[in-house]
Amino acid sequence: MLKRLAAVLMVMALLVTVPRAAFAKDVCFQSDKSPYCYRDKFATYWELNGGLPVFGYPITTARDEVNRDTGKTYLTQWAERNRFELHPENAGTSYEILLGLLGKERLAQLGRNWQSEPRESGPKSGCLWFEQTGHNVCNQSGNLGFKSYWESHGLKIDGLDTYAQSLQLFGLPLTEPKMETNAAGDTVLTQWFERARFEWHPNEVDEYKVLLGLLGSEVYAGNQTKSGKIAFSTDRTGGGDIYVIDEDGNNLTQVTSDASPEVDPTWSPDGKKIAFVRYGGGFSLIYVVDADGKNLKQLSPAKSQDFAPAWSPDGKQIAFGSYTGSSPDIMLMNADGSERVNLTNTSEIWDNNPAWSPDGKKLVFESSRDAAQDAPAATDLYIMNPDGTGIVRLTNDIQRDMEPAWSPDGKQIVFSSFDGGGVVSGDISGGDLYVMSTDGTGRKRLTADATGGRQPSWSPDGTKIVFISARNENATVELYMINADGSSVRRFTNDRYNYFNPSWVTK
Repeated sequence: MLKRLAAVLMVMALLVTVPRAAFAKDVCFQSDKSPYCYRDKFATYWELNGGLPVFGYPITTARDEVNRDTGKTYLTQWAERNRFELHPENAGTSYEILLGLLGKERLAQLGRNWQSEPRESGPKSGCLWFEQTGHNVCNQSGNLGFKSYWESHGLKIDGLDTYAQSLQLFGLPLTEPKMETNAAGDTVLTQWFERARFEWHPNEVDEYKVLLGLLGSEVYAGNQTKSGKIAFSTDRTGGGDIYVIDEDGNNLTQVTSDASPEVDPTWSPDGKKIAFVRYGGGFSLIYVVDADGKNLKQLSPAKSQDFAPAWSPDGKQIAFGSYTGSSPDIMLMNADGSERVNLTNTSEIWDNNPAWSPDGKKLVFESSRDAAQDAPAATDLYIMNPDGTGIVRLTNDIQRDMEPAWSPDGKQIVFSSFDGGGVVSGDISGGDLYVMSTDGTGRKRLTADATGGRQPSWSPDGTKIVFISARNENATVELYMINADGSSVRRFTNDRYNYFNPSWVTK
């Protein structure tokens, strides 16, 4: 009973008692406009330098990204019309946040070399002339047009005149104005700049005759090679709901909405359904729902204590942990909830967190069955056949080796090794990620940080691992990614909420 109480308390601690940090400023929007927020320095920068007309809505969370030009990693957030990068080397200056050269980047994506664009013959009367690139910026109708817009907008940087401020925001012109069809299908007079694309819409009211192209959205989409989605539990809307997001950080979608905490999402092999656990009334039940939130179905019998579901590779069965007595066992049921079978059937032994091998021939799980008397809470990893036979021990230490996940190629198992500290003041203390061969050899530590990592899940191609950690200044539990060799840890989420139980779709 003590272990059951501890398990329930840990889940509730993860979802409820982890403190939310106090942030100086968030700029958020109606959910139909954007599910993301600008926060802290990005929020201040966005508001100070033009807001919605200049930058647009956020299209991602703020997270660590590698700059493709420099190879360095910066906290980055994409907006509809630009990209913000936080440069700590410029801290305390007006250049701590830098904008991307999205005009250049988008032209390159389109296969257009701006340097091969013909230079204009020289300055035109009433226009701005830029000798560096050989182009004019002119108005289109009286005092309205590209010139007036360029001159009247700029980054608010102390010590710079208005011309230099505009140059910092838009950059140099790269082309002369010409009729082009934009991403929305409108054919409009268009001029490209290093950081922007100006469009002339003569039928709009004067304030909106010049509009900026959605370069952030276009460049971001052009950079992505999507191969999966990540499901997770988060307290964004209260106690905990299931959300899904593209692995590139886009298209955040709420899947479930219930007053009770919902955790442990796991994808069906075809990526069409998600099994998860709902806590309430002292019980924990497994449900299944379509990935779009439709067709919710309860799989567990009423008054069950089921958790940690894991879908079999053929989609026909779900392995899970369940209290059948004072401690949990590993159980198996059909994907419709029928024919529940106890695979381990032990008493006073902790068996939990099953994970399938990619070929469906083995299950790896955590167990306290061989725990030493002086370390009764320790768990090791074991593998067994799907009928419960052939149990083999993989790890042997006094830690809590737990939360295993099999690599897509079937050659490795990633897991967390944990000293039992639990969630303390918002930190996940004592846990780190390790990887080993499926026979238990070649153990290698992936994370090395005081707040380490927990709840790992492999990318479909086996090159990356997503996990949770509180390794940030805000003491919130967030999603991080790391390469499978332990290199390049980077933050995937970055806001005031807590995130748990990431699950990467296998297809």
